[in-house]
Amino acid sequence: MKDETKRYLKITIVFFIILTSIRVYLMIERQNTIKEMEAQEQLDMQTTRELFPYRSAEMLLHMDSVYHREQSPVDVELIATDQTLAMLERWEAVATAYPTIAYPEDEIDQGDWLAVVQIFQNQSAELRAIEEEMFAGVEEEGILLRGFVLKNYINNDTDNELVLSVLRENGIK
Repeated sequence: MKDETKRYLKITIVFFIILTSIRVYLMIERQNTIKEMEAQEQLDMQTTRELFPYRSAEMLLHMDSVYHREQSPVDVELIATDQTLAMLERWEAVATAYPTIAYPEDEIDQGDWLAVVQIFQNQSAELRAIEEEMFAGVEEEGILLRGFVLKNYINNDTDNELVLSVLRENGIK
């Protein structure tokens, strides 16, 4: 019986060693999987941050784009459309009538669309000030025309006759 007990003890020890080894292996694999998932999540967040300016330019400037590479580092080509060109014409008309508004001619010529977006976004306060002056006292059906009317005109044009008449009076349209 002693030999049989030793045999069972050896089998139990071997079995315990195998189970412990499997458990250690699974724990290591789990840790590696977690590390890989965290690394992928960081890469995804970095890619999202890198793509954001391009997606903003697409929306704000009505551009088309070609994504040569959507993973970090991204490779995106922004392409001006007819809508982009029409928007730039409206922006240039406002800048001509109001020289305090910057028009990014050099950036446009160089195709630096991210800089163009930045310049446009940085002019919100100046556009609002001009708008306040232009539309002071102008009402439509009791509603004052304020709140990014000029910025919206540059970005999307307008078919509002009252807005168009004020723009014409100010040498823009």
